[in-house]
Amino acid sequence: MKRIDFSNVNIEMELGVFQTRDTRSEFGNIVFQHAATLEQDTLARKIFNAPTGEITELADSEFDMLTAAMRASSYRYSVIRDLEAADQSEKPKEAEANE
Repeated sequence: MKRIDFSNVNIEMELGVFQTRDTRSEFGNIVFQHAATLEQDTLARKIFNAPTGEITELADSEFDMLTAAMRASSYRYSVIRDLEAADQSEKPKEAEANE
């Protein structure tokens, strides 16, 4: 299980230069472009429609579908790495409520 706020992902734009980006539209559309199943279409809409500032939970299989679509679209390794780093599943839910 991955827990990601797609509206707030820190992406390396250039070597050593990071920017916080709202990735919902971009990543949702990537999955949608490659969707060959209802599950992939559902995932695309889940990412695209994720609420601003809120955590979206992805099953490991959904995260694998997302990263496979990103690889098929020739996304740099660093972008996929940064998406993996945005996973907040290790962060206690109580800590989120206090932010």
